[in-house]
Amino acid sequence: MFILKGKLEAQKMLLANALAAGTAQAWTHAFEKAGLGLYPFHCDGFTKNVYTSHPGAPEQPGGSCDYCGTGIMLEFHIVSKDGRRFKVGSDCVCKTGDVGLRKEMTSLPEVRAARRAAVAAQAEKDFETLKEILADEAFCAVLAGAPHPRGFVDRNTGQPLTRLDWARWMFDHSGRTGRKALLKALCNDHAAMAEEQSHAEAMEDAFGPHGQG
Repeated sequence: MFILKGKLEAQKMLLANALAAGTAQAWTHAFEKAGLGLYPFHCDGFTKNVYTSHPGAPEQPGGSCDYCGTGIMLEFHIVSKDGRRFKVGSDCVCKTGDVGLRKEMTSLPEVRAARRAAVAAQAEKDFETLKEILADEAFCAVLAGAPHPRGFVDRNTGQPLTRLDWARWMFDHSGRTGRKALLKALCNDHAAMAEEQSHAEAMEDAFGPHGQG
């Protein structure tokens, strides 16, 4: 928040210096250049606009950005100094370099709520994916044969713990960030296992079982 406020103050100072030097006309807001109205611009809310081609189909952008023409799902409603209203996507707001407008956009209660909902949905998706991975017996057998990433041992028996022990502990005790890191690590493990299996099958096809031609 402090950095964003500093950028906003710097932007205002540059404009003030330009006005004092009589060179303010050298800078024109991107939306003003596009004929969408006069600077300054304000964000007046947003709506989600989607369509689906048939039941069960993925959502597609239902609107388009008035600045660049790209299809957009989230339409941010902008109002210019002279009262003109138009809709744009979040990327175009950010690309203008208008720090104040960007702050208004990201501070909208609806935007903050949508961001929280998206984070929660992704966390739930990661949770379900991890459950599926840790239910794969073949993959778990591979993890059980690998050492614990930090070399821990069982407190009661003194036996070395495995990567599977680590993965299950992380799944049970981690929060959103920890599970995200666990998912990334296990996906890398799974990719390595699949590559090794593919290589072994290729060798068997080429040379027969146990490398015999």
